[in-house]
Amino acid sequence: MELKPGLKELPADPRDFSLGQFIDWPKLEDLPEEYELVTLEVKNQQETDMCAAFAATTLSEIQEGVLLSPEYAFAKTKQIEGDYLSWGTNLRSICKMMTKIGIIEAKDAPFKLWIEMKKGNL
Repeated sequence: MELKPGLKELPADPRDFSLGQFIDWPKLEDLPEEYELVTLEVKNQQETDMCAAFAATTLSEIQEGVLLSPEYAFAKTKQIEGDYLSWGTNLRSICKMMTKIGIIEAKDAPFKLWIEMKKGNL
């Protein structure tokens, strides 16, 4: 079975810019050789198209300190896009959803897709 990529290309936006235009990037040799970003938990999206939702919720969990619902994030993103049948999403849409609507904790979500996948039930 060949999987389609879930992350869609960003649509063009005249507001896009390169961060390098505004800040000086550090020199590679000035950065530490090893770096570890400890997260609450990396969730396995299995064969779903929810990669952007899993990534966005994991990053927010670091700040919030609680497990968040990637399923909710994906559903609300598809609602914003107006095309719930299309495969995947893009980073701009998931970020728009996170800032305009927000996210709920995994414990409050009416669905637990990634938890069921983790248990091997799906």
